[in-house]
Parts: sequence; structure tokens; C-alpha cells
Amino acid sequence: MKQATGQELHLGSLQGRKAYVLAFIATQCPVSNAYNARMAAFAKEYDPKGVAFIGINSNRQEPPAEIVEHAKKNGFSFPILKDDGNVKADEFGAQVTPEVYVFDAGWTLRY
Repeated sequence: MKQATGQELHLGSLQGRKAYVLAFIATQCPVSNAYNARMAAFAKEYDPKGVAFIGINSNRQEPPAEIVEHAKKNGFSFPILKDDGNVKADEFGAQVTPEVYVFDAGWTLRY
């Protein structure tokens, strides 16, 4: 899947982590934005402990440039994927932003 920056993110590059946090987020949603500082702090705290954070933006009205700027402005140190066509959101059944999924080291859904 492509990041909002245009670069590919290969999940294999994240192997060896203790856990994976996938967060469906938005740039324009006030509820999602209310959690920005908390998400940035969690990623900063838990990345050194082996937890990978990945943001996913599925909103068609939010272009990649806006997502990149939003990530910089909010101090997101984790990649943000652009989910064109809501493919991943549909696969996960994500309905709102933010919506978070936590996987263990073997990619078993835990939360």
C-alpha cells in the first residue's frame, strides 16, 4: 500500500515487532483530530518498545498532500497510508475515525 507521501510501505519491513497498531484517522474529522496529540505521544513512547504504529486515511476528500501536512503539523512519526477507494477500511469494517486495531507479533487481532 502507498503512503500519503507516495512511497510504498512493505509490511515486511516492520517484521520483528511485538505489536502493530493500525489507526484509521482523518485530517478533517474533529473527533479524530482530538486524539492527534495522544496518538503522537503513544507512537513516540511505544515505538522504542517494539510497537509499530501505522495510520490509514480512507477519506476520498482528503488528498495526499493534506495528509502529509497534517502528519507533520501533529508530530506523527509513523507512516500514514492512503486507502484509495476505501479498500482497507471496507476489509476491516472501519466505520469511524479514529478507529484502532491492535495486532500481536503474529498479526493476530487482539483489539
